[in-house]
Amino acid sequence: MFRPTRLPRIQLLKPLFSRRFLSYTIAEAYSAKPRPPHQQSKPPAGENRPPTGEDAFFHVSLSKTDSPDSYTYSNTAFGVTDGVGGWAEMGVNSSDFSYYLCHESSNLAVEKAKEIEKEPASAEKPLASLISPKQLLTNAYNKIVREKTVKAGGSTACIGVAGQDGQVAVANLGDSGFMVFRNGKLAGGSKAQTHAFNTPYQLAIIPDELKRSDERQGLRHIEDTPAMADQFSFTAEPGDVIVLATDGLTDNMSAQDTLKIVNETMLEHGSWIKDDKEGIKSSGEHKGAMDLARRIVLKAKSLSTNKQHLSPFAKEVQQVMKVHYMGGKPDDITVLVVIVNE
Repeated sequence: MFRPTRLPRIQLLKPLFSRRFLSYTIAEAYSAKPRPPHQQSKPPAGENRPPTGEDAFFHVSLSKTDSPDSYTYSNTAFGVTDGVGGWAEMGVNSSDFSYYLCHESSNLAVEKAKEIEKEPASAEKPLASLISPKQLLTNAYNKIVREKTVKAGGSTACIGVAGQDGQVAVANLGDSGFMVFRNGKLAGGSKAQTHAFNTPYQLAIIPDELKRSDERQGLRHIEDTPAMADQFSFTAEPGDVIVLATDGLTDNMSAQDTLKIVNETMLEHGSWIKDDKEGIKSSGEHKGAMDLARRIVLKAKSLSTNKQHLSPFAKEVQQVMKVHYMGGKPDDITVLVVIVNE
């Protein structure tokens, strides 16, 4: 994790805080792993879910002044989740839990933002300190359990909140995660939380009868809690690119692989420029979010089926299993790209 930067202070007749008002342009892209018809997740009747397989995502405005037709927000919450596929073998729709984690997190963030707007004393406080991503995840999970929205399932999660003051907070549980790219370099990000190889931390809802059956056999399902999520906070800079993704990206592409695509795309769209003295820096534009998200997903999808690719997943197999292994890992891939604007 990188250290937050400080906004500049200026001196006039008395100390004044020099404020910058930032906004965030967000775009998503996704690709579901091919599955036989009997294994494909089907949403309940009346629900219009994007075809993300067992992944899910959300991004939502937390400001009443934002245009309802725009994906540029002054205050926003966003996230990705990845349903644990093993539940499908027990007849459980693995996409339900990940979908409702996003659905409830989004709704709870909007409700909290409305409460804050009614409190004048909160106006000068950073939004990311008033709306905690970890608390959103906790409340969303507890609501799903309490209302029995989902009978069984598991999911990883990465949820963020960003305010117009530039303060960004992120909570990450499991092997979904985020990266921050600034001025042509990887500035920071999360690290996967795992119990063992290919076994990420995960929230879970386990039916009582299954728990009793497991106990008789001496087995135990993973049942992590939102309190175990790693927390991150930093100050965004104009031109920053924040990428949230499920492990369909990070199992197939390293951070440096992603950085290469970020640099190429941001330069092509003119959102970043090359300076002979300063290197790559922000141009003040904020174009290319959708194109960047699509390029990252397409590259990850291509590498996931490349038998000659030494992927991050292949490297881990070699290290843990002590066998020669090459290739990517076919999986659902979901990416959110957040470009920071001034």
